[in-house]
Amino acid sequence: MAQPNKNSPNPEPPRRRSEPISLLKYTDIAFRMGVTIALGAWFGKWLDGKMSMTKPVFLLVFSLAAVGLAIYMVVRDVSKKDN
Repeated sequence: MAQPNKNSPNPEPPRRRSEPISLLKYTDIAFRMGVTIALGAWFGKWLDGKMSMTKPVFLLVFSLAAVGLAIYMVVRDVSKKDN
C-alpha cells in the first residue's frame, strides 16, 4: 500500500491499536512468565527428590534461574518494537 501524500487534501488518519490486542499481548507475557517459573520450580523439586537432598538446593537454584529467565523474556518482549 502506498504511503499517503502529506500534501493531499484528505490524508488518512494514523491507525491505532485496539485495546483487546494489547491486553492479550500482556496476558500472554504473564502466562508465559508463570509457566516458566512453575517449570523451573517443578524441575528443581524433582531433582532434589532424585538426589535425595535434605535441603531444597536445586529447588532454590532452578526457581531463581527461572525467575531470571522470565524477567529477561518480559523485558525482551516489551522492548520489542512493533511494526
